[in-house]
Amino acid sequence: MKQPILGKKILELRTSQGMTQEDLADVSGVSSRTIQRIEQGEAEPRGETLKLISIALDFDFNGATTNERLDKTMLFFIQLSNMFLFLLFPILVLIWNNRASYDLEREAKKAINYQLNLLLLLLVLVTIMTVAGAVPILLMTLGEIFLIIIAGVMALIMAVSWIICIRNMLRINDTKYMKYPTIIHFMKMKQYK
Repeated sequence: MKQPILGKKILELRTSQGMTQEDLADVSGVSSRTIQRIEQGEAEPRGETLKLISIALDFDFNGATTNERLDKTMLFFIQLSNMFLFLLFPILVLIWNNRASYDLEREAKKAINYQLNLLLLLLVLVTIMTVAGAVPILLMTLGEIFLIIIAGVMALIMAVSWIICIRNMLRINDTKYMKYPTIIHFMKMKQYK
């Protein structure tokens, strides 16, 4: 790619992702002044600089996203881990990804938030069931009814969770972002889009 065209392409990708030059500098490890000079066509990036910017923008300057197939596969398995509350997988993806794909990083963090919220909710319900199980014998029928209601709520929560995960799996191919109902955000993330 010729220099002025390359600078315009970097500017276009950066702005389409809602990133400032400072955001791109933070993400890529390239100084904001260098990014500014490249975008204005004043400087030609070295190979390593272009590689860092390419990874940060998740774009190969030959015209294709860098790891699209791998990202979609990882997103599928993140959703599968959500269905079974296997929290370790999105954590491993977050560590392994090492800031190579920001879409994958964002979705892994969202999945971790979702799973932690769901686990916290289930823990509260199990605690309530345990306390309700300690109801005196005179109120046993009321206690049993309460336990059945709580178990039904837990089953409903898991069913809704599976529906959310299946919906998100279907969104992977449409390149739409996955949506998770979370209340507490344990993992913070930058909003680029």
